[in-house]
Amino acid sequence: MTVEKQTKEKKKTKEQEDDSPSPYWLLLAAILVIAVLIIFWYSVTKLICKPEQQGQFGDMFGAANTLFSGLAFAGIIYTIWLQRTELKLQRHELQETKEELKLSRMAHVKTSEIMDAQLDILKNTSKLENARYRKEVLPFFVLRYSDNNNRKEQEGYLKLRIELKNVGQKINEIFLVQLRDDLPPGNPDQELKHIGEQTDFTMTALCPANEEDSVEYFDMSFSTMDGILWKTKLTFFVVNHEVRSFIFGNPTEVAERKKIPKKTAE
Repeated sequence: MTVEKQTKEKKKTKEQEDDSPSPYWLLLAAILVIAVLIIFWYSVTKLICKPEQQGQFGDMFGAANTLFSGLAFAGIIYTIWLQRTELKLQRHELQETKEELKLSRMAHVKTSEIMDAQLDILKNTSKLENARYRKEVLPFFVLRYSDNNNRKEQEGYLKLRIELKNVGQKINEIFLVQLRDDLPPGNPDQELKHIGEQTDFTMTALCPANEEDSVEYFDMSFSTMDGILWKTKLTFFVVNHEVRSFIFGNPTEVAERKKIPKKTAE
């Protein structure tokens, strides 16, 4: 509600209060009735000397009492009028309260909208900061080649030598686990430590010797230069016993550690 509107409302309320019935006219009517009775009584008792005439006027004096009845009726009318004015003022105050509640509700809605907008801004800022951080610390691997000349059979599996190149940020360590339930016993997990400036990484994968085409999955853990542990998945597509392509999954932050714990063989 603006200041100008508030001023108009206050002026209107004051005018309504000024319209309230004044008790002075009722007091004036009472004085007039009493004056008429006094004059009537004085005329009968002082100006009329004969007793028989006074008796006649005395009978008429009783009729003057009806003025009091009229005065009482006027008082009732005044009371009703006063109550009507008070109810009118109360209705006006209720209307003002309703308007204020409406404005408060609108202000609350606006505040909620502003808070929602601020929350969206914070979420977007957080996403941008997270994207910037990931770009500054995470590696990104590409396939250089897979070696098919030195394949060795191991209990029905062919051992492929795969070389990856890190074209992203530096990392400290890598820990690789091939995800196959039927791997021959004694197949060790692969761990590379203290990588630092190194960008080329060599790893091995076992694929079935009797299947020319297969898909091999690896769990990969690595620590970035700020000591954070990350996990992701590597997916290698083998065609004619040669890795033709692979997918480097989106890394997920695991914990803040200085060293990747070595997984013990079961």
